[in-house]
Amino acid sequence: KAEGIGLKQALEESLNFIRSNPLVCHNADFDLGFLREACVKEGVPFPNCRVFDTLKLARQKITGIKNYRLNTLIDCLGLMPHPSHEGLADCLAVHSLLCELKKIGCGKQEKAFT
Repeated sequence: KAEGIGLKQALEESLNFIRSNPLVCHNADFDLGFLREACVKEGVPFPNCRVFDTLKLARQKITGIKNYRLNTLIDCLGLMPHPSHEGLADCLAVHSLLCELKKIGCGKQEKAFT
């Protein structure tokens, strides 16, 4: 906090980066819930963008696994990199999962958040 920026500025800069571009998340409702709550708290409008939720997509096409956690899906599909709950590694893991899901026919599902 001492060397960083405030929440409102961080939200504005992040959402300006996102603009109306599609977002890809694993368990989007969970992640975007925090973002929406922060936007309401700070009076920052949430963008209208498409969201690809790899959790929902995986549940449609992949069966016979113990759960649909990102780690489990990455392991079961033999994908890399392995998520580590760090920003870049998790982004790359979600991207890898989305690419694999598109190969097996999940790429057209999307949900608009307003």
